[in-house]
Amino acid sequence: MEMADAIREAEHVERLPYLAHAVWAVLLGAISGLAASLLRLGFRGLQWCLTGHGSDPPLVAAGLPEWKRLAIPILGALCATAILVLRRRHAHKLGREPRPYVEYVEAVRREHGHIPLVPNLWRTASAAFSVASGAAIGREGSMIQFAAAITSWLQEKLRGSRVAETLPTPGLAVACGVAGGVTTAYAAPVAGVFFAAEIVCGELRPKQIAYLALAAAAGWAVSRALLGPGPLYPTHVRLQADWTLWLLIPLALGFGALGPVYQKLIRSLRALRRLRLALVLAGIVVGGLSLLDPRVWGNGDAGLDAALGHARVPGLEIGAAAVATVLLLRLVATTVCVGCGTVGGVFTPTLFAGGAIGALAGYGLAHLRQTAADPALWGVVGMSALIAAATHAPLMAAFMATELTGDWRLLPGLLLLDTLAWLLARQLSPDALYAIASQAPVHKGLPSPHHLGWRAKP
Repeated sequence: MEMADAIREAEHVERLPYLAHAVWAVLLGAISGLAASLLRLGFRGLQWCLTGHGSDPPLVAAGLPEWKRLAIPILGALCATAILVLRRRHAHKLGREPRPYVEYVEAVRREHGHIPLVPNLWRTASAAFSVASGAAIGREGSMIQFAAAITSWLQEKLRGSRVAETLPTPGLAVACGVAGGVTTAYAAPVAGVFFAAEIVCGELRPKQIAYLALAAAAGWAVSRALLGPGPLYPTHVRLQADWTLWLLIPLALGFGALGPVYQKLIRSLRALRRLRLALVLAGIVVGGLSLLDPRVWGNGDAGLDAALGHARVPGLEIGAAAVATVLLLRLVATTVCVGCGTVGGVFTPTLFAGGAIGALAGYGLAHLRQTAADPALWGVVGMSALIAAATHAPLMAAFMATELTGDWRLLPGLLLLDTLAWLLARQLSPDALYAIASQAPVHKGLPSPHHLGWRAKP
């Protein structure tokens, strides 16, 4: 009996860290969801201050006089530049160099989960003016980064407290923050789990998935209350069992080959950030191109709606010509914004690019062969396959497209097509959209994921 009691007690003690980490995963997911939601609302409020409207940026741009549509992105870029200049001057006034800015993927892979909060606050403030003034960049990048930084900061603050023994490791805390942030940005909890697992952690482990799922669920509950439910791009595609469905396979392989090309394109103008007023140049480009089509403003959600057959901006046509025009204009605008160093993400612009190219392929097939090919279906496959090829995260890409459209019938096919795109893209180039994640964890001095702290503390 004494031996049995000792074994039961040992098993109970061993389970305690797992339960504690599960509780912390829920708390960190809720906190990250709250942080990302409040930041999103802050973007909206600042946009109202700059434009007098709080709706989607393309809708705002469509209702503005042309001189304001040109001037507001330039004004936002000037404010964003001023914040970064103030950061450098503040650091020099204190007699030190500005602390380095650490991305969340880099934090987990290289910095053992440590994200300095102050540099992130400065960059988040800069991003707020860029996003609020219509920069052709994704707001989700700042939302996810801010959520991850808050969870990292909280974990560090509690390290010396009474609950220190129950805390998850910094790597787990940041990954939970990312899962909650992605869930908040896209109303996509399952995709949030696999984003954190495939891109941030670089591996899929059962216990890791369980913690991330708890964090994503908590983030989803909080963001749903503050921002509303999804899906963000509700689409019901036509699935007709004809020969055109087989053409989705070469379409996916085409996106697998396009993924490395797209990455090089989006980073091709990075030399522009050496200019003194690089962000202002980005504002001029965005403002000027928006005179041709207001859907240049923002992260590309209105353009993606057009590619999927919806008119988010009333009065603007949808169809092959409109999608091609917005695709060209936005590729130029986003490439310039990224090259000039505008703070933000490129995930949603990549979704738009894939959706637009896929929809154009569907329009072309329907025109050439006089078939009933649905451009919306081809657009969904395009945005999912390009994300899979660019990020090297096929599971995340399939779940992301499914949750964004709300059409779960597509999941089995997207899993197959995204895997094909990912396999080809990985053969062509080892580089992924998130550069740190491109490197094998055991190479170039990076710690192995098995030492990132997913195991419970003894």
